[in-house]
Amino acid sequence: RVRRRSLISSFLSGGLAGGTTTTVLYPIDFLRTRLAMDIGSSPEVRRYPRGMRDVLCITLKSDGIKGIYQGYGIALFGVVVYRALHLG
Repeated sequence: RVRRRSLISSFLSGGLAGGTTTTVLYPIDFLRTRLAMDIGSSPEVRRYPRGMRDVLCITLKSDGIKGIYQGYGIALFGVVVYRALHLG
């Protein structure tokens, strides 16, 4: 019984560690991904010519704070499951 409780505790702590990391770092990863997808032949063609600041400002203006967390749910689920199994 003590071993089972230890195993459950280990899974929970791994899942919470992954969830916390994803929650804190997801907006930065989202901005980086948006910037990486913005390929253009010249700065005039690009949507975000001045970098991450443009990505953040345009996303906040068009979608609000929810825009920065687009896709967060599935990313959180995947990381929590992975970390729970990996660290647990």
